[in-house]
Amino acid sequence: MGKVLVVYQSKYGATKKYAEILREEVPCDVVRTEDCRKMDFSGYDTVLFAGGVYAGSIAGLKDMKKHRRDLTGKKLAVLCVGASPSDPKAMKKLREQNLKREFSEIPLFYARGAWDESKMDFKDQLMCKLLEKSISRLDESACEPWMKELLTAVGQKHDWVDRKQIRPLIKFLRG
Repeated sequence: MGKVLVVYQSKYGATKKYAEILREEVPCDVVRTEDCRKMDFSGYDTVLFAGGVYAGSIAGLKDMKKHRRDLTGKKLAVLCVGASPSDPKAMKKLREQNLKREFSEIPLFYARGAWDESKMDFKDQLMCKLLEKSISRLDESACEPWMKELLTAVGQKHDWVDRKQIRPLIKFLRG
């Protein structure tokens, strides 16, 4: 196994928790995206970018794209962390929206994070309320699994962070 770097962006803490779990499970360096802007990637064989999912975008991927020349020839992967349970249809959409062109073949992993409206900033609270309102108007048969999960999570605190969810990623990074 070569040297591994985990670059993460965490708004509410779940992605940071997964980065810390990875540090325990895999010998790796862990840095926040804002600390890697002028980083030298030459000493790493594998680079993982990890970020939360917000309105269909994976946080921190702009940094991966900015460093694409420095990452040539490296084993790359992306971990996205969201409040919804894992869903193949949603993963396909995340890949299509976030990993285009030269990044289209990068392995994409998903882990469920946390939900705590009291920690959300105003913008995120507003977006969640609007989404909740639009979903609650749908017939239940038209709701996708993530929609049902959102409706049950509203008004409650959840922390789904669990190292079991990233076992496939740990195996990938060790490989």
